[in-house]
Order: sequence, then structure tokens, then C-alpha cells
Amino acid sequence: MTTGFFAGILSIFYIYLSFRVIFIRNKQKISLGNGGFAPLDIAIRAHGNFSEYVPIGIILLALLELNGMSGWVIMILGATLTLGRLIHFSAFYNPDQISLPRRVAGMILTFAALCFSGLGLIIQFMI
Repeated sequence: MTTGFFAGILSIFYIYLSFRVIFIRNKQKISLGNGGFAPLDIAIRAHGNFSEYVPIGIILLALLELNGMSGWVIMILGATLTLGRLIHFSAFYNPDQISLPRRVAGMILTFAALCFSGLGLIIQFMI
């Protein structure tokens, strides 16, 4: 199942993002909120943004796959979603120099994966 492959990769990346937040919280001794510490706020948002977009992406991929969409289409859409999330995260890697162009590129790829997946499901329904 191709979707399972991408779900596996993205779940490992999700854990990595979670550990970044936990590490900063422990180091700064901040249990709730961001404590006014900008790097924690950035890590929280990078984690939150990932958790806002990836679940719907995986659900869409799984539905496409279950409805018989070609494996190569699932591979392209899954790779687009994964690449979009990695590029988006890379924009936050250095909190002192957040890259707006990389954030935008990551969101474009993420939205493209979600949009084409959604359109694919609509087309599958209509055929």
C-alpha cells in the first residue's frame, strides 16, 4: 500500500517535530505556552502546521488508493505532500533567518497535493 509508505515517513517526521518542541521546553523549563521564547513558538508552529495538513493529506491518499487510483499517481501525490512539508519545515530550521520563499514553496506543494487528491476523488466519484 503506497499510502502506508508515506504515512510511515510522515509519522517519523511528526515525531521528530514533537521531540524538537519537547527538547526546547525541557531546556527552557517551559511547560505551557511558549514562555515568550521565540524559538519555542517557532517549533510549536512548525509542529502544529504539520499536524494541521498531513492528516487530511494521508486520508485523501488512502481514499484514492482504496478507490483504485493508479499507484504512480499516489506516489506523485504522496511525494509532493512529503516534499512540501519538508521544504516548509526547512524554512524554520534557523529561527533567526526564517525563509519566506521556502515557506511559500512548501505550502504550494502541500496545497497542490491536497487539491489534486481532492479533485481525483471527485473525478473517481463521477466516473
